[in-house]
Amino acid sequence: MSKWKLSKKANERVRLLLPYLGAILVTVGVFTLGMLNRGSGVRETPIMRAIANQNWVPSGDELTSAFLTTDLADAVRIPAFAELAENYLSVFFRFENGVFAGDTTLKPVIIDTSNLTRGVREYIVQYGETLADIAARFGVTTTQLRWSNNLRNDNINVGQRLYVPSVPGIVYVVKDGDTVAAIAAKYQSPASEIISFNDLEVTGLVVGRAIVLPNGILPNTERPEYIPPTPIYFAPIIYGNAGVRNNMREVHSYGYWASEFWRTSWQGNPGFFGNGTWFAWYWRRNFMGAEYHLPGGTIGNAADWAYRLGGQFVIDNTPRYGSVVQTSTAAPFGHVGIVETVHGDGSITIIEMNFIGYNRVNRAEISAADARNFRYIHQRR
Repeated sequence: MSKWKLSKKANERVRLLLPYLGAILVTVGVFTLGMLNRGSGVRETPIMRAIANQNWVPSGDELTSAFLTTDLADAVRIPAFAELAENYLSVFFRFENGVFAGDTTLKPVIIDTSNLTRGVREYIVQYGETLADIAARFGVTTTQLRWSNNLRNDNINVGQRLYVPSVPGIVYVVKDGDTVAAIAAKYQSPASEIISFNDLEVTGLVVGRAIVLPNGILPNTERPEYIPPTPIYFAPIIYGNAGVRNNMREVHSYGYWASEFWRTSWQGNPGFFGNGTWFAWYWRRNFMGAEYHLPGGTIGNAADWAYRLGGQFVIDNTPRYGSVVQTSTAAPFGHVGIVETVHGDGSITIIEMNFIGYNRVNRAEISAADARNFRYIHQRR
């Protein structure tokens, strides 16, 4: 009686396993037939020989299917195991090493996202894609993608990694000393949204981590396409007091500066046209980033600028490109210009208005000894 019961249990197990065994055999059969050429005699030919003249590289899914089928064939010990194993090895080496000219298949890439916040994606450029394609896919502009990845133009390459903001805006990498308030003000992005989209209420700012700045805008001088004005060098022409101004040369004509006055009149320049203060304010507003823009309203004569602006701007005795140089504090007006070049020997080239005459602009070189005596107004604090 016990033997009959034991045999019955064994039969029951076999009955339960039959569907699984059938599925395994069907899978093996389908893969075997699918991997072999339909022509005669190919059952003796590895798959690599059958596709040797085709521009074919298996995908990750196809490689996985080949492995699973071979593994199942090994488990049930079907006669086709040896051939399936050979085919799997062929597919494996084709996947690893067979990259044909013009191939568009990319291997799976594992991306480390530890340097990203929730608001930033990292994307791998695929074959045939343009920056406009990627921007449209993620609902941002090409400019936002360029600024997020420091790209001067729209050129991208297959396999290139791009930061992509999860919302319209720009991606910014946190620097030492950054605060949310400072970032929000500089890049014109709401502080509350910066915190929300990057989960900063949990993690805070982490140096080196990429965050999204919703609707952010790069300042002009930080844009990758920004090119600072090229210094202009000219043959020595001694004009006036050589100990103060060397190699002086007039720039443009009266008509040019008159047209610039009308073109920029809407900007709110507080200086009187034709004077050094008007020109210094105009130049900083039109050729430097927002952090260098001088305030509107009454800021006094050139003689008073260092005193009046000291609480808002960095002021010292070290010349830098774009600095306002205060060359005179003589009452009642004084004089200011703009530093265009700082030379290796410490001398500087400046551009200024109303030194050689009302509404006239000139460039000149100033010796290192004289340059050290001047005060320079840099960016905002």
